[in-house]
Amino acid sequence: MLTQPKKQSILSAAARTIYFWIMFPSYTAFLFNFVIAQYIKHRRERRMSQLSFAIHDIAGRWGRGVLHMTPGWSFDLQGEENLPTEGQSFVLVANHLSAVDILALFMIKRQFRWLSKAEVFKLPIIGQAMSFAGYVPIDRGKKASHLAAMKQSANWLQKGVSMIFFPEGSRSADGELKPFKVGAFRLAKDSGNPVLPVVLDGTQFMMRKQTIIPKPAKVIIRVLPPVDPEPFERAEDLQEHVHHLIAESLQDIRT
Repeated sequence: MLTQPKKQSILSAAARTIYFWIMFPSYTAFLFNFVIAQYIKHRRERRMSQLSFAIHDIAGRWGRGVLHMTPGWSFDLQGEENLPTEGQSFVLVANHLSAVDILALFMIKRQFRWLSKAEVFKLPIIGQAMSFAGYVPIDRGKKASHLAAMKQSANWLQKGVSMIFFPEGSRSADGELKPFKVGAFRLAKDSGNPVLPVVLDGTQFMMRKQTIIPKPAKVIIRVLPPVDPEPFERAEDLQEHVHHLIAESLQDIRT
């Protein structure tokens, strides 16, 4: 027979899950009204080139709102002094632990664009908002899609907008840092934009893969100093250096 504390734990988890899955779609649909309003406004004023900036701001409010409104979720943003100022564009690279990672990255409150699987853009409401925001779709394993995504990323950097990459390519199943793919670092070398390493920890506990139950957890978002790509002869050397920085910082957070 369950003890009373165990019963309370099960009940609180059930209540938290029910609340989350009422709050999340409701809040998403509510903010989508503002997305549509911005789309109509920019189209009427013939300022469609500026639409993505307005939609990204709404996306940021969405991500931060979900993080704040979920019971038991909290965050600690470290290294804010390393974040880009207005008009600066960095190649941000972060370790990848969970689907919640992008919510955590919205806490930096900067204009950025990021790569996402093409199928995510097909989701109702979220996919349309992502398209309006100028986020970059990519079909994994398709070279043409990869090249197109890198071209779009370079264009955003030229406009003074940072790009976010998860260079591991997919989420880490055990929380440990996986090897990096070289694409983001080649982009940094080719464009001359600094790499900004961002270390995430705690999102892997917030909502585990293939579950619908949000768990109480604290996410740490640690922004490391930017890395100039110029001294590195090859993109692979830059990749190795940044991997070491993130691995070292992740170990520091967990000890």
